[in-house]
Amino acid sequence: MPVAQPQPPVVEDGRLEGVEVGLRPAAPPHRVDEDAAAGAVGAGRSGQRGHHLVRAWLGGDVEKALSLVADDVVARSPGGEIRGLEAYRRFLQPFATALISSELIDILGDDTHAAAFYVVETPFANGFRGMEYLTVENGRITEAVSVFDRLPAVQARS
Repeated sequence: MPVAQPQPPVVEDGRLEGVEVGLRPAAPPHRVDEDAAAGAVGAGRSGQRGHHLVRAWLGGDVEKALSLVADDVVARSPGGEIRGLEAYRRFLQPFATALISSELIDILGDDTHAAAFYVVETPFANGFRGMEYLTVENGRITEAVSVFDRLPAVQARS
């Protein structure tokens, strides 16, 4: 008999169980590596949408990023599942506005999906690597799966 796998919590109000999410003061301006970003768009509209979304939030422009996201977006991250645009805003904004620097390594995409790989520096960790896997339907991002390398954050705490 298969063993049931625990499911991440579904969070609709933007708060993740066991994770303290709070707004931080705005960080000083940071840069997106424009050379890497300029050549990063894969083929297809999803690659372009993903490119614009990731560049916007890596640059701290949360409103521009959210303008590309569907109202009923589903986002999954190591902290759980988030449903809806306003909950996604509360998830994305504290991270995007705390960035000190960011580098977009690459984005690959086709007509329905895009994957982005990036490295950021935050007040709590340097060399924080992440990846976004995005689904696009009708020109809007409907699903975002975020994967993070938590080792830099763990090392910063020790």
